[in-house]
This record gives sequence, structure tokens and C-alpha cells, in this order.
Amino acid sequence: MFNLTPYRSVRGFNHSKVQDLGLSRCHARQNTIEYAHTDTPVDANAEVFYALEGIGKESEIRGSTDIPSFFPDVTWIDLTALGLVQRQYRNPAPEASATVVITGSEQYGYISSINFGPTNWMHQLHDVIKDRQVPPPCDAGVTRCRMGRISSAYVNSGRSGNTQTQGLQIYDQLRVGARWFDLRIVTVDTSAFWAAHVNDESKAQPYGATGQSFDSIIDDINKFMAENSGEIIFLSLRYPRRLRTLSYDTPSLWDPDTIKTFYGKLAKLRNLCPDLLKVTDNPVLLDGVLGKLNASDLLDRNNGAGCVVPLIYQHEDVNKPAFDISAGVYSLNHILPASSYDHWSHKDIPGTVAVDQAEFLQTLPRDGTAGDMFFHHAILPMNPALYSNGINAMSPGHFPNVILQDYLGCLHPGEGEFPDDLGAEIRVLCIGLNLYMVSQNCIAAPSANPLLNPPPKAKEKTMATASPGTAGMDAFRGIIYANGTVDYNPPPNLHVGRGGDKCSN
Repeated sequence: MFNLTPYRSVRGFNHSKVQDLGLSRCHARQNTIEYAHTDTPVDANAEVFYALEGIGKESEIRGSTDIPSFFPDVTWIDLTALGLVQRQYRNPAPEASATVVITGSEQYGYISSINFGPTNWMHQLHDVIKDRQVPPPCDAGVTRCRMGRISSAYVNSGRSGNTQTQGLQIYDQLRVGARWFDLRIVTVDTSAFWAAHVNDESKAQPYGATGQSFDSIIDDINKFMAENSGEIIFLSLRYPRRLRTLSYDTPSLWDPDTIKTFYGKLAKLRNLCPDLLKVTDNPVLLDGVLGKLNASDLLDRNNGAGCVVPLIYQHEDVNKPAFDISAGVYSLNHILPASSYDHWSHKDIPGTVAVDQAEFLQTLPRDGTAGDMFFHHAILPMNPALYSNGINAMSPGHFPNVILQDYLGCLHPGEGEFPDDLGAEIRVLCIGLNLYMVSQNCIAAPSANPLLNPPPKAKEKTMATASPGTAGMDAFRGIIYANGTVDYNPPPNLHVGRGGDKCSN
């Protein structure tokens, strides 16, 4: 449970059987539940109550069972006292937690990760982040985002267990909340353009596989941008190579015709933003300049529709796609200068990954002297460690620009139906970090704390999204079950899994 409100969470309902726990502002606490597994399964319940200090509104976490089920141990998150919803989670694994992120305030309204609000979360925060530099702090991103499935265009020992890194296609990754995409684009022999995940793109036949086609990625982005105005999407583009399936020759760098075709595809992207920078005879002078723009410079472009920003990775190869400012295609160096840190831990154990990421984060103070930082986490059991370990290492003086995840939004491998099979943790985390933690850094956020002094427009937008669910569910106060069933109109006093008189049996 991660508290991104301006209130400390303290023990709520007072009973001898209820845990006495506190949860500071901008901190996460992992609640451990021990389930008694016997030869004869029996129902069991446990619960903990948090109250917002000075407000008195309670959050309830209940451990319960779902027998018979492949996932017999479940957790109920009940936020009805905050005007939000109840949701049942199948516990993903013995050492992998169900996660809830809560942000907001009495003045601003409350938002939680247990159901999805409007998908244009940047637009919802426009008046909060408009004066912050690009990319807005604590943006949500995905590593090897194109690998939501394995395709047959190129496969060399690549399979879902060692090559697939996402459970969703780009469109649903966008709906979950991702705005920074790590894209590796190749051609295979003389065929179309594909996203890929390989161990060494400089080899003729590297190990790995292709994923989503580049054409379908563009279609997904355009579909999302047509439905959601006022968003900024960054596409970090690497791997401009031709892989071989029929030849052991060295891989071909893209020839001029291939590069021209590639740029023709980029031109199909909706809401490109040309001429954000002034052309100079010395390209080095442009390093990091895009990152000095205010978010409003991109949020408000295209008559408020926002921006899609392709970023070409510049490397030493002679034949490579070059940036074209007039076409709205930029260099990755324009936003990530040499002082930026894309820190990969290269560790095998979740605990050591979390510690390594957290320790590196502490070396980058947010006082204007350090560069940008990317925070990396992957699915079970790594994604939950982002909340139970990594978040507590963040502070107003130390936070990443982009948080990159594998299997974004996925609670269990193999489940990926939007919205009720997925989790909004990363989206609400980014919203909450921008609303509360980053807002306490006067260098990164010049405006006052929006949770206590919300801009009129921001309050108006967010109060309408305090517990919405999907489109048409703005007043949703229902119950979401782990199997995807939704009770839209439960009895007002129904709290599934609660023991009698607010006490465990």
C-alpha cells in the first residue's frame, strides 16, 4: 500500500485483533498475510484498517479465500470511505504482493489504482505539470514495449519465456498509462518493419524474436491519440538493422531506400510536432535542449491534441536514420544528454535489483546538478518490489524521470483484458508522484502543492475522475471481482470479505 496523500495513515478501527500500523506520507508499507494451508481448505479472513489522520476516512485491506480456485488466496481492497471502489485481487504468488496506490486530498479528490480512470492522465494533470520540464517527472514507460507477443517474422530460439517482455499490445499499454516507449525496430530480410527483442542486433542471426509489426504499432498509437487529446508520447527508436533468416552474412545497415520508407511510416503518426527546436549548424548544441522545454509546449501543440515525439538513437554507424526537426523526428540526445542515466541493474534476484536501483537513485540529487534517470522494473516478483522497496527510496530530492516496466499493468501472466484484468498502479503512481512528491521540489515544480491548493481546472477535472472506471462510469462506486465480474450497483453497506462487526472471525 502506497500513500501519496498529504495525510499520514494511522490505525483505523480500534480492536485488539486489528494490526496497529502507521503509514507515512510518500511511503509504502508491505502488509504480510499468512494463510493457513491445510489438507482440507477452509475459509479464513484477516483485516487491517487505515485512517487518514485528521480526516478519519478509512481504507480496509482484507485477506480472504476463494475456494475452490486456482488462486485460493485473495486480497480485498475497500476504499468506499474515500468515495472509491472495492476490488478483489488474486494474490499472484507467495512472495509477490497485491498493490494499491492512493493519492489525492479532501480538496483535490481521491484517485486509486484499484480501478481505471480516464486514459488521458496527462491531460487530467495539465494545470499541474504544464510548467515542468520535458519529460514530466515520474513518467510511466515500458521496456521493449513492442514485445506483447512473439511473431513469426523472425524467431531464433526466442519464445515467450525468454523474449516476450509485455503482456499487452501498444494500444492497451497506452490505456494503462505508458507514455515512454522503448522501441527496437528491424527489417527481416527484405520484408516489412518489425519490433524486435534480440541479444545482439549487430549479428546476422541473433537470438531472439520479432514482436508487433511497426505498422500495427503506428495504428495503435494513432487510435489512442484520436481518442485522447492532450497527451505526450515519446518513442525511443533503436536497432535500425536488417536481420537475416536465409543468410549468414553480416546484417545490413538500412540503405537510403529503407530509411526513406521508415520515415514515410513515421510521417503517418498522428500529432507529430515539428520544429520544437531551432536548427543549428552544430548538432551538439541541441543535446538536451528538448528536455528544457516546458510540458505545456507539447501538451498544447496541435490545438491541444498533444504530441507524439519519435526519438532516433544516434550511434556510430554511417548509414542510419538521422533526426529531422522539420518532420517532427528528433534525436534521443535532444532529450537525453550525456548526463542522463539509463541504469540497468543486471541482477537476478528481486531484492538486489530493488536495492541497486534505489542506491543509484540516491546519487542523483534533484537540485539541478544531475541528469535524468530511468528506473527499471519487471513482472513477478519484480514489479511488486517497485512499490515495496523502490518507492521508499524516492523523495522530493531523489526521483526518476521515467519508470520503465516489463509486463506493464499485468497482475498475472497470461491475463490482459482491459480494464478489469489489469492494474492501474503505475499510472496512479505517476499521477501521485507528480501531485505530491515532485510538487515539494521547488526546482522541479515551481507551482504550489496542488493537493492542498489545487488549480481550479485541475480540481474540476480530477474530482470528476475520483473513481471512474471506464468511459460512462464516472459515478462508479461498485465492486470489481478478480474474475472480471463487476457489480455496478451493490447495496451501500456491502463490504465483501469483512468480518462481523469489523472484526476477523
